[in-house]
Amino acid sequence: MALFLSMPMTGAWAQAQTFAFDMPRQPLGQALREYARISGEQIIFTNDLVQGRFAPALHGTFDAHDALTQLLSGSGLVADHAPSGGEMIRQKAQPRAENSAPDATVETVLVTAEKRAEPLKDV
Repeated sequence: MALFLSMPMTGAWAQAQTFAFDMPRQPLGQALREYARISGEQIIFTNDLVQGRFAPALHGTFDAHDALTQLLSGSGLVADHAPSGGEMIRQKAQPRAENSAPDATVETVLVTAEKRAEPLKDV
């Protein structure tokens, strides 16, 4: 039992590290760079993707995931964990309506045939 208690906790049991944020509402690109500086997380995004978008003010203590989620709220963007590490910012997928037309065009194909008698051995 003593060995278990002295082992560092990992995975779901580990306490997430928190960071103090005091960021005003600002352009999203600037907010993401400030977030990266404070949290030490690598953030991957293009300037074209964030241009014209704003991040809400963020004041308080948050873990890295919650802070990033707050900064992206309302922007139409989401963060995905990148295979090389860090977070990759991308456009949120638009939900597809159930009654919407499919992406591919469906063409009607008309097949005609004529019934004729043939001996079975010729077929």
